[in-house]
Amino acid sequence: MSDDAMKETRWIWLQEEQIIEGKGLQEQVYFRRSFELENAEDAALRLRVSADSRYRLYVNGVPVSRGPGKGDSHTQYYEEVDCSPYLREGRNAIAARVVHFHGMEGPISVWRANRGGFFLSGEVIDREGRTMVKLHTDERWRCLQETAIVFEVTDWETGFAGGTENAAGKQRMLGWTTADYADADWHTAAEVSPYEDPVYGQLNPWTLTPRDIPTLYEGGARLCGGDEDQPYRPRPAGRYGRLEASLHAWPPAKASSSSLTRAS
Repeated sequence: MSDDAMKETRWIWLQEEQIIEGKGLQEQVYFRRSFELENAEDAALRLRVSADSRYRLYVNGVPVSRGPGKGDSHTQYYEEVDCSPYLREGRNAIAARVVHFHGMEGPISVWRANRGGFFLSGEVIDREGRTMVKLHTDERWRCLQETAIVFEVTDWETGFAGGTENAAGKQRMLGWTTADYADADWHTAAEVSPYEDPVYGQLNPWTLTPRDIPTLYEGGARLCGGDEDQPYRPRPAGRYGRLEASLHAWPPAKASSSSLTRAS
């Protein structure tokens, strides 16, 4: 991905008048961008993504990244993610859930600016390196604030862990990460800041830097197999080259009388 692609990308968020405020109501915002592909087999997609304060990224309903790595007032890390395996022919969607810890609500170890922001730079390219679709965050993205989750915080909880969440399950949105979800009633995202100031060179609140430590490993695992009397057997490395964790069944299989020996 070229630096020019990064320069075309904008930090986005809700419009100021769209932010709903309330006691314990953090700014948790959902973002979506849909696009069409005629031939997914010849397409490749690498994304650079960051957020203030935390994000979870999905491609066609599959979780692909979380972050960013913790920085400070001079360093805003971004993750680079290969999302090519998750593309498909027809309609595709990139979705993200972003939480902004405004003020003193939230863990103090997570640096944040006065306003939330989401940054994603990427484009779908073909085998010859030609751009098929540009997906940089801009006004083509849709967004909506989550209001079903309330952060219940106290002074000591805020400083170390950020408090607890009280979620109203019946009010939560379902299927919003998938390609077929209808987001026509969502808001148009607003530009918060460019990647850099091309005229005067002024710094924005987020000085982007590539993540310098590996991301946490994520993989599927089961606590037991289909037959509780048999230990779980690890599946071979799958499409993405990861080997699932090998865990034994619980409770353990009962020993048969033929397998027991009496001490003499």
